[in-house]
Amino acid sequence: MNVYITGHTSGLGKELHDWFVSQGYNVEGFSKSNGYDLNKDFVRILNSIPQDSLFVNNAYADGVQENFIHELHNRVDKMIVVGSIASRFPDDKQPKYSEDKKRVEDAFYKYATHAVNTTDTRYLLLNLTSSTYKNPNLIKNAIKFWLDNPGVLEVGYNVT
Repeated sequence: MNVYITGHTSGLGKELHDWFVSQGYNVEGFSKSNGYDLNKDFVRILNSIPQDSLFVNNAYADGVQENFIHELHNRVDKMIVVGSIASRFPDDKQPKYSEDKKRVEDAFYKYATHAVNTTDTRYLLLNLTSSTYKNPNLIKNAIKFWLDNPGVLEVGYNVT
C-alpha cells in the first residue's frame, strides 16, 4: 500500500513518514519544503493520491484538514486524521485552532460512522494532546494497532 502524508518533513509528520518507510511502505509527502502549499496546491495534492492508498491527514492549515476528509473519504482505502483534544476541550488561547479541529473531528465522524462494520474500519482519528505529540512512539504503536486490528475507529491518549 502506498502512503501519502501531509507535513512530512518535520515534527510528527516526519516521524510518521520515516516509520512508514521503515515498515516497507512506499511513502510520498506533501510539505512546503518539497514544493507543496496545502492551501494553494490542494487540487494538485488531491490529484496525486490514488484510490489504493493510505492518506495521513497530518498537517494543520486553516480548513485544509477538513477539506481533505470531504474530498478523499471515498477515494482512499484508509485515512488517518491527526486531530486534537482541543476539539473537545477548546483552548481559550487558540480559539481558531480549536474550532478548526472540531470541524475536522465532525467531518471525520460524518464519514467514519457510515463506514463502520465488523470487519473493516477505514478511518482512524488520533485525538492527541500537546504531550502526546511529543511521544511519536506511542502514536506509531497506535497506528500499528489500528492497521493490525480492523474495527478500531479512534485512539486517544492523555500523556502527562
